Amino acid sequence: MRKLVKYDLRNGWHNTYYKIGIFVLVIVVINIIGVNSIKMVIDNNKINADILDYICFVLGGPRYIPEGMFSMYVIPVLWLLIQVGISYTIGYYAMNDLHAYGQQVLLRSSSRAKWWISKIVWNVTMVSLLYVIIFIVTIVSAQIAGCKWDWELTTDIARDVCNIDMIAGKSQEILIVLMVMPLLTSITLSLIQMVLALILSPMIGFIVVQSIVILSTIYAKKWLISNYAMLSHNKITCASDIKYTDGIVINVILCLAAFVIGLCYFQRCDILPKNEEV
Repeated sequence: MRKLVKYDLRNGWHNTYYKIGIFVLVIVVINIIGVNSIKMVIDNNKINADILDYICFVLGGPRYIPEGMFSMYVIPVLWLLIQVGISYTIGYYAMNDLHAYGQQVLLRSSSRAKWWISKIVWNVTMVSLLYVIIFIVTIVSAQIAGCKWDWELTTDIARDVCNIDMIAGKSQEILIVLMVMPLLTSITLSLIQMVLALILSPMIGFIVVQSIVILSTIYAKKWLISNYAMLSHNKITCASDIKYTDGIVINVILCLAAFVIGLCYFQRCDILPKNEEV
């Protein structure tokens, strides 16, 4: 099992390093825009920005749209770029590997279950790596911009730059929604995408996941799980019914379901010629 995980981490890196490089550039550009946007508010209001303001600009999500007020919707290009980048970076490796050297590895391992678990480990590791990149780049950018380190949102900046009109939650709740829930939700979506890629095709997996992401920016519905990744759509900042506690439960259930469904399908599907079947 350990050898399989090492193989996927090494081979997955070789297959995605250039995508990760592009992702880093995207995050740098988003942070440059964020630093300039926050600076305008700082200059106009004679205030100081906190490090959490910069993180909120990057990960906080688009403005909450009340029902029946779709005319307020503005496509959140920067936030969507991050979601598309994560999906594009990770979504194709498992199937590409299966149709390449992965078949030989699968034959040598003599275990489809271990192969699938290894892909799950790789998937979670890569999503976590991408979020580490987001946090490192954002924190460095905030530090260069001269931020405070109080880990609190600044009301004027949250309203004018981060699409948040009210802050009703405790500091711990804001940190969970802003720094834990995006990671957890991205892991869930990436596992769903990998299962759909296995059962249907990588392209369909990508389209389904991005459809969930885009619809979540418009409709604050509990079944659109990307809502749990957005502080701007959470009940502690708007009039929605989105609670991070529900999001944790739903994400964990979906992760387990993706693991089980993928494993069951992979155990039965015909991926090798009959004379090579494990």
